[in-house]
Amino acid sequence: MDKGKELKPSELGRLLEPILKVAEQNYLNKLQSNEFVAARQEEAQQKIVLYEEVGFLPNDEQRIVFGSAESWAREKQGVRLNEGNWLQIGNPSNPAEIKVHMNQNTTYPRLLRSLQRLQRQTGLSDAEVSSLLSSKDSSSLASKLIELKNKVAPDKRDLLDVRETRKLLMGTAILTQSIEPIRRPGVATAHALAFTFIEHGDGTLKDIIGRTGKWAPMTPVGASCKRDNPKTRTAEVYRHRRVGNLFVHLLVQTLHGDIFIKQSGYNLKRLADAVRAWKTEKLCVREDTEALKNKEAILISEFELLLQSYHGR
Repeated sequence: MDKGKELKPSELGRLLEPILKVAEQNYLNKLQSNEFVAARQEEAQQKIVLYEEVGFLPNDEQRIVFGSAESWAREKQGVRLNEGNWLQIGNPSNPAEIKVHMNQNTTYPRLLRSLQRLQRQTGLSDAEVSSLLSSKDSSSLASKLIELKNKVAPDKRDLLDVRETRKLLMGTAILTQSIEPIRRPGVATAHALAFTFIEHGDGTLKDIIGRTGKWAPMTPVGASCKRDNPKTRTAEVYRHRRVGNLFVHLLVQTLHGDIFIKQSGYNLKRLADAVRAWKTEKLCVREDTEALKNKEAILISEFELLLQSYHGR
């Protein structure tokens, strides 16, 4: 590549996508090798067969269950989650057929309006809602809701305790943290960054859930579809641009201070340094395949650490 060239966000997102996919698969492979995770997976599969509620399975573990359930997916079996939410999985080779049902239209414009209405009613900030949606599992989300009840006006507290509120938040969390990463590998890392930025007070819910959100790679129409047509090709361009936007923002913001993942010890400055090193090597005029491979390996390792911290591992 031309050393003097500066990557556009869409180009940056496109070049990073295959690296993100490798990192996310590595993370899931390591997760699946954990004996306790494997036991929960087996228990979840048994509950699915018996049509019992899967319950509060961690978001990253849900990706393993729902992304590989071929034996029962062929029958388009519904999967009961919690609070009345459920999934329907059709063809396991087409993740676009995984649908979250919340007894309402689950299009992103509808979800965004519902969340914004909840904010107007309760006074919850974008950062607080993002923190709820990025909880490691539905049980943690419910616990955060209880804590937030003490922060809202007394006459508004009941709104955070009704089933429909929990259902909306848990269903949206499952969609953004579990299902979309199954539909498009590479999105899990992008969402981890996006929701972290909002939690730190940088950006709005519209940025991550809005149809035109600058950090929302899966909200364009056709984003989850595998067919090749003008709509899906346009959605692909948007996805790459919005993923690229996230990393451009990461590189800028980490110049001004530390950004930690969910009060963990992982500082996003580490990831930013790895992205800069990889980007410099990628844009270098000289061909040094070995050097680029080394930079990619470091970047993959940092992506895995980001996911580990984001999911509370």
